[in-house]
Amino acid sequence: MDDADEPAGVARVEFDEAEERSLVRLAGAMGLVGLLQMLLGGIGVVLALLVVVLARHPIELLIVSVLGLLYVGLPVWQGMLLREAGEAIGKVAGSDEDDQEYLASAFRRLRAVFIVELALALWPLVRGLL
Repeated sequence: MDDADEPAGVARVEFDEAEERSLVRLAGAMGLVGLLQMLLGGIGVVLALLVVVLARHPIELLIVSVLGLLYVGLPVWQGMLLREAGEAIGKVAGSDEDDQEYLASAFRRLRAVFIVELALALWPLVRGLL
């Protein structure tokens, strides 16, 4: 099938071998960073759960612990999104079709990663106002 036969809105993106190797390395790095985020975030979630379960103090401590659990849980989700984006970018390098869809999928996930990052960056500011 040549480019004229492809449906509108779906097209291949041409990469040379060096660009494909770069995409594969990028996908691998994104997957590794995502995995580390999930592991470290998971440890944080376990520690926050321990604080919630062992809390014998007023309700304020429990509320702070639940908010802390949310704060440490966000990187787990962010890591999952980053790994999925890396997988989509890896598919761009390894396939000759649906490149635009794979790139769009990766960018949607990266958008969510950066929104979570913004929330995590603003967290101390919001916490200081409370």
